[in-house]
Amino acid sequence: MTTDLPDINVLFALSFKEHPAHETVTDWFATADRVLSTPISEIGLLRLLLNSTVTKRRTGGDEARAVLSDFRKLENTSFLPDSTSLDSPHIRLTQLQGPKQVTDLHLFNLAVANKARFVTLDTKFEATLRAVERPHVLTLTYATPHQGDTP
Repeated sequence: MTTDLPDINVLFALSFKEHPAHETVTDWFATADRVLSTPISEIGLLRLLLNSTVTKRRTGGDEARAVLSDFRKLENTSFLPDSTSLDSPHIRLTQLQGPKQVTDLHLFNLAVANKARFVTLDTKFEATLRAVERPHVLTLTYATPHQGDTP
């Protein structure tokens, strides 16, 4: 049985039908054995759902929390409390060069610590890792819409 820990963008794409990767992520989720959420991934999902610049519509707090609640009720999902720290990492952190990497590296560290696979849409993430760390990553790929295409 495989346990997956998706990054924030994967959770968002799963929850937001207008996301260009929604179909790809939905297909992955339908075959996933066990999918974990964490305090950080849940906070990130809520942050994106409440961001009208991202969703192109206003979403209230109750609606965003209902999306999270519906996700957590799904049969193959579990909540993983987070007791890890990048101060005592289970992964190499030499690739940490800027602020945009912190959340994904923390979630990847948490996945490795819990013998889970980190699931991401970031096609550049895996290339920053050592060969021994790469089996702990699943990169979902999708066709990105061209300018002028509707997502």
